[in-house]
Amino acid sequence: MGYGSEPGLPKPAPTPGPLLISKEEAERIRKAHAEARYREERRMRFAKAKKHLQLALHWIDRLSELEKGS
Repeated sequence: MGYGSEPGLPKPAPTPGPLLISKEEAERIRKAHAEARYREERRMRFAKAKKHLQLALHWIDRLSELEKGS
């Protein structure tokens, strides 16, 4: 006896087939995803660069303080 043939149990929902979209819509979606990925990578590069610049400025200030103390 299968799952759906037992009394009182619901039959499983049918699985939907592949979505049919036009080539233009598929290309638009692909471009949107590529742009979103590019923006995220760009945001991460800027964040890393900012972090490195802040660290460099910290050490420049620290060296300046040490030179004044000598």
